[in-house]
Amino acid sequence: ELQEERSRAEGDHQDLRPLRNRLRNCVEAEAKAAEEPLHEVLAASEGLFRRRASDLTHQIRDLRQELRLAKEGERTLRRSVSARSHALQGLLHRAALSGLALPQCGP
Repeated sequence: ELQEERSRAEGDHQDLRPLRNRLRNCVEAEAKAAEEPLHEVLAASEGLFRRRASDLTHQIRDLRQELRLAKEGERTLRRSVSARSHALQGLLHRAALSGLALPQCGP
């Protein structure tokens, strides 16, 4: 039973073999290219990471500002639609009632 379970487990890992080979090749290539001192590589990667984090922070700030402006525009548009709707209702109401107004004679 143990042998069968082991062969099944190994069979599940067969589909990972190409990824393992690619990883091994990348590690070997990095080891060959490791002529630069490790601290320089780490410093460069840290700089890139900080730059990316800074870019994302700026992007978030810009998106928040854009969202705020969009909300303000939506609020303004809703107020305008509401005001126009009320004005149109009043106009239609007065027009409908104007035909019902009878002229009065006397006090």
